[in-house]
Amino acid sequence: MGTFGETIEHEMETILSHLLLQIIFILFICKLIVMAIAPLKQPPVVGEIIAGLLMGPTVMGQSENFKHFMFPDSNKAVLKAMADIGIVFFMFILGLEFRPADMLATIKKTWHIGLCGIALPFGLGCSISNWLYSIYMEDTEVSRTSFLLFVSSTMSFTAFPVLARILLANNALTAQIGQVAMGVASIDDILAWTVLAMSTAYHIGGSLGAGLLAVFIAAVWIAIMSMALQPGLRFAKTRVNSSTFALIVFACMCVSALVTQLLGLHAFFGAFVFGICVPKEDEIFIEHFMEQIEVVTVNFFVPLFFCNTGLRTDLTTMASAGGPVITVLILSIVGKMIPPIVIGKLTGFTWAFSFQLAALMSARGLIALIALDVALEVGAFTTEIFGIFVIMALVTTMLAGPLFAMSYDPKVDPPADAVKKHGTPEAAVPINAETPMQAERNIRRHSVGDTHLDPEFSLLRVQLNKKQDTNYLMLKNLVTEMGTMHERWSIALKSAEVVEGELASLRSARELASSKADTVVPVKKTGKSAKSASKKSKKSTRSRQSTKTDDIELGLIKSKSTPKEIP
Repeated sequence: MGTFGETIEHEMETILSHLLLQIIFILFICKLIVMAIAPLKQPPVVGEIIAGLLMGPTVMGQSENFKHFMFPDSNKAVLKAMADIGIVFFMFILGLEFRPADMLATIKKTWHIGLCGIALPFGLGCSISNWLYSIYMEDTEVSRTSFLLFVSSTMSFTAFPVLARILLANNALTAQIGQVAMGVASIDDILAWTVLAMSTAYHIGGSLGAGLLAVFIAAVWIAIMSMALQPGLRFAKTRVNSSTFALIVFACMCVSALVTQLLGLHAFFGAFVFGICVPKEDEIFIEHFMEQIEVVTVNFFVPLFFCNTGLRTDLTTMASAGGPVITVLILSIVGKMIPPIVIGKLTGFTWAFSFQLAALMSARGLIALIALDVALEVGAFTTEIFGIFVIMALVTTMLAGPLFAMSYDPKVDPPADAVKKHGTPEAAVPINAETPMQAERNIRRHSVGDTHLDPEFSLLRVQLNKKQDTNYLMLKNLVTEMGTMHERWSIALKSAEVVEGELASLRSARELASSKADTVVPVKKTGKSAKSASKKSKKSTRSRQSTKTDDIELGLIKSKSTPKEIP
């Protein structure tokens, strides 16, 4: 017994055993909190943020025994590396979601709302950055300009996945508000990530010239991916099987992430940009590929990231930070809600629609936490500033869902797949998906615009959506089998033509022999010779009749067996 106990104690001291224990604990706590807040109509990301804060020094980490046993300093680097790998995959998936052609169409419709939606929060971030710098950053070596850029870009983000989750929960992803909100959020996030990349390059380089040089090199790398790597992936897609192509895509993603990491722009940017550059002509394969990695990334790796964020946030030390927290919170809400309300109303939307859009734009969620993680890792934020903006991300995300649910009316803005009866939109057909991004892909794949379908057809379409990936693989196998059958049929037709030619030769030879026998001059015979000649004549007649019968039968067989058209 003593030997067994010593073995367990020794194994628990290894990095792998401790990491597995941490993963089990993190996933359990995150799932428990997500289930607890589900009745409050909050997205899972809120529960995962709260779970991360509970596992950190704010609550559980107050116990030294718990901290040293569950999250010792020797294992934090491994946990952080796993969390970062998960975010690299998450940003890659987010990049795959962006379609440049769709983006251009969206920008034409909502560019004014998206531009104002990032300009105002960016300006408000600039206005409070000097005040926050004087309180928390005077004793650091971080420049005011670098701090200003990070604060402003962090306040400008909108959480694209959280927004999709809120729309999905209210069955509004295909409504007009869903389409406009997704478009505006796409514009905001693209611009905010660009500013954050420039902020990181400026901070790492230490000067404006060094920062611009890093950005220029990154732009060259993006151009290389667009002009060389993208055609190469198209070529590889037609030459290798799906598993080999997936391996090539993952390898290229890691190369892109490594390049941006070496440039000081963080690996997240490289994965995100590569996801945008991946060719998306084979829509079904890309979506099937995304769904396979998305479930593991969202449900396994992302909770590790939230735990890692919570371990670096101690809210107990922020008792004296009430003023900065409230100020940042108010400005972050005002900065994201005022532009959609004002610009939306000026462009022809109703007040209710504009308020719904404003509520959705205020959600920060995971995207803001990723930006905060970048700022903390490069040294642009202290733990106090990090904690202030974590609270901002949590509160704004918690407010977005209830505010939208309170103001959204499906009768005024029905989903595109709602069924109309007697001129009134009824409940829409539910969208089957495990994640919000997967739901958005299902909508894009099966969108029917403003057309309202029959209930039976809508139900059939939902059933087909569930089996589309399986049917796609079955269809590929069926096409392959049909090709094989066509080849066999062609060979059989060629063989039939050869046999028909041989039969024609035999008939010709038989007719020639018969005609020669008819031209022989009969010799007058008596007795047995005459009887023998008579018998031969009868046999010859029967032979000619048999030949004609055979010809008729062969003609009938040929007319039945030979197809008029060969596919």
